[in-house]
Amino acid sequence: MKISKLLFVSAVLAASVLCLVSCEKGTSEQTAESEKTLDEVSSEYITSAIEDTTGEFITTALEVTTEAQTVKEEKVGHALTYKVYHKTCYNAALDWNRQQQQIEGTSDYAWWNITGCQKMKINFLNVFPNYRLNGTSITGASLMGDNQKDIVQYTAPALEASHKSGITMVTSLPMCLLRTAAYEQFKIDWKQYSSVKANGDYSMSADGATAYACINNPLFQQQVRKATLVAAEGGFDGMFYDANPYAYGVKFNCCCKYCREEWAAYSKEKTGAEIPILTTEPNLSKENERLFWQWRLDNYIDFVLDVQKECQKINPDFSVWPNLGINGTTQCYYTLKGMQDLMCEYGTNTVVEPGHDSTLYFFRQYEAENPEKQLMTQFNAISSQASPDYKWYTAYVEAIAGNGALMVPTSTKGTLTFFNVIDACNTIKENDPEAFTDSASAANVAVLYSWQNINAFTLKSTGTLSFAYNPSRKVAGALSGVGIPYDYIIAEKNPTLEDLYKYSSIIIPDQYIIEKDFEAVLTEYLNAGGQVLILGSAFGDYYTETYAVKYAKRGYSIFEKWTGKKLASDVSGAVFEVGKGKVEYIKNYVAGLSDKVAVTNDVFLKAMEDFNMYELVRVTEDIAGKVETTLRSDADGSRWWLHLITYNSAGVYDNKPVTVTVTIPEGQTVSAVTGVSPTVSASEMQLSWKQEDDKLTISAVIGLWTMIRIDKK
Repeated sequence: MKISKLLFVSAVLAASVLCLVSCEKGTSEQTAESEKTLDEVSSEYITSAIEDTTGEFITTALEVTTEAQTVKEEKVGHALTYKVYHKTCYNAALDWNRQQQQIEGTSDYAWWNITGCQKMKINFLNVFPNYRLNGTSITGASLMGDNQKDIVQYTAPALEASHKSGITMVTSLPMCLLRTAAYEQFKIDWKQYSSVKANGDYSMSADGATAYACINNPLFQQQVRKATLVAAEGGFDGMFYDANPYAYGVKFNCCCKYCREEWAAYSKEKTGAEIPILTTEPNLSKENERLFWQWRLDNYIDFVLDVQKECQKINPDFSVWPNLGINGTTQCYYTLKGMQDLMCEYGTNTVVEPGHDSTLYFFRQYEAENPEKQLMTQFNAISSQASPDYKWYTAYVEAIAGNGALMVPTSTKGTLTFFNVIDACNTIKENDPEAFTDSASAANVAVLYSWQNINAFTLKSTGTLSFAYNPSRKVAGALSGVGIPYDYIIAEKNPTLEDLYKYSSIIIPDQYIIEKDFEAVLTEYLNAGGQVLILGSAFGDYYTETYAVKYAKRGYSIFEKWTGKKLASDVSGAVFEVGKGKVEYIKNYVAGLSDKVAVTNDVFLKAMEDFNMYELVRVTEDIAGKVETTLRSDADGSRWWLHLITYNSAGVYDNKPVTVTVTIPEGQTVSAVTGVSPTVSASEMQLSWKQEDDKLTISAVIGLWTMIRIDKK
């Protein structure tokens, strides 16, 4: 049955689509038993999970002050406990359609869909309310002097109603986009904020309708700060900074007096001499141009964090959410520099096709960067960014399985289907909250990701990071295509042996930069029994010399130091023992310009078997498309959640059987396996399971997304 037919039912009956299939060992009469208190890394909360006689699970937050304990595992690649951070789990939506509606039970009006959000269990809403001048709505007006305060009075009733419904409310600012007509209506000179080209012209769209502001302009900064403070004072919980200032107009090459002065001072501080301002897009293979780019990014980051800090004096929980394009080149750097809340937008220029390309890697990367937060993603126009519907269906459940969130406009056409998809998924999250608020990845395969490596050596530009230039994404796509759950490891976070210890295999694709400390960690990991798979044309040719954009050539080959062999085609596919571990090099691993059409090299597929990457989870299926997985655990490893997602199937989600083999840690016995899905009924799922020694075999009929919960004792 196709998902579009299955889901086209009334919103009232959406919850009935939900199923919960439970198979218990032994007697059906269960005794209520409190489980052990779970250690929590955040040191603010711990979570105790209690199973009652009805089979429902209740999550209780308890305040504690002690530090979480760190347990060193006895065997590489076999974690028994996990670092779990308590997260707020967002059921998110976006409402920019500006359709006035009466607030239910009141005489007040709202400019966003509170009623729809309540029906879909939405608890996070990003809105772009109208601004008014003399009672008239002004589209595109956002930084309008004293008239900014109109928003406080204008949105107060809807904000109050939304907060009473438990919705976190974020409003939007189009950031660097200066709508010239709107500014002129307010009698404000937009030119005072505009970016300037090298020839002195203002940076504008071809039709003259939009000019592009300079984020280094103190007058513009003052207006952005003021607008954000107005939102905080008015009761909003955050501000979405849409339209990244380096995505429009002259992008990184504003030549206004403020940019010239700041760059001159910065470059002299870093290099000892003033460097002329760059008037073309940076070539990131060049040291000084990397420095220029980093200066631009640091200025924006520092400004955003400073505004957020000021707003948090009004509301301690207030966040500024910068918009970054999916596959932008800056997400990792922004996160590592302290931006805790990010929104990443899908779009026609973001070189990903939801529904066909796996999007799990967005969320695996972000959780590695910032395990305490969810990555927020968004479609702001379904018709142009995710049509037909199966594309956003798939992206929506991938976000959930990846422990993130995806906002879709509440004005999406096909409302009944739209409401049911989101309501059914959010009901799953509501019924088993621990799976999403207090779980960590249990994958035992990791892919190394390096922000510096990609920008300086593979992409070499500030453009969108396409599949062909993102080696970590290519590997992630190959692993997703065969159902292997994986994590990312971020090179710039200086991974330790403890970070690597939970993984049986580390995959390092096209990594030109290996820091000296990380070389030592990898060597120790191999000696302890770990496995390292090196892919592509380079491995550790450089290391950071003095500061983040200056790299030194390594005087020797790490691979040759380990194996006695040069990194060359004649050793591709050969496995070498290093200490108790092993290392393998493969030159060509994934071919193709997108995940949708990518072809994984047979030697790489063989290496997955050689390194036993299927040990933890192996999926056997015969359905259209591919089945990708994530595996998550509670803190003490007594409960796992296995997510199964069908993708690259052109929207055909016929319910067909899969068999999944999961390796259970030594000494643990499975007590129950349950399955839940937004698209497969209880009778259709036909879930069954059995455990033989350390192998758990699960059979089930799946559709778009199924979450299988494994309880152990």
